Amino acid sequence: EFLKSIGVDVAFNYKKDKISDVLEKEGPIDIYWDNVGGESLEAALEACNDHARVICCGAISAYNGTPQPIKNWMYFLTKRLTVRGFIVGELEAQVGNPKVFYEKMVPLVANGQIKWNEHVFEGLDKAGDAILAVQKGDNTAKTVV
Repeated sequence: EFLKSIGVDVAFNYKKDKISDVLEKEGPIDIYWDNVGGESLEAALEACNDHARVICCGAISAYNGTPQPIKNWMYFLTKRLTVRGFIVGELEAQVGNPKVFYEKMVPLVANGQIKWNEHVFEGLDKAGDAILAVQKGDNTAKTVV
């Protein structure tokens, strides 16, 4: 629901729906934001349009196990995909002066133009529960303790 509220065309629960089935029905993909890697990335690459853009921001499927190699890497070439890694920690260097960022961002958050969702665990005694929820994929948004 949150993703649709911010303009995402197709949102689905990867735990309930087979990714390749959803992408076959809803595709093709022009822009894909990947936080998962593994099987999800494989299915997305197959469903990409020519000249699609792929943003890699995480690989949670490999955090607790062995990373899977990309088997269909030829799509990078044959579909002429643009793939870019994205690490949040780099933003400060790209933005320059953090004060300028906050001067622009705070009003956008305050007036509702920037939307967010968070999964809050109240109190430090809940930190372990929060970490476990993230590792198991039970969190519904950015997890905050």
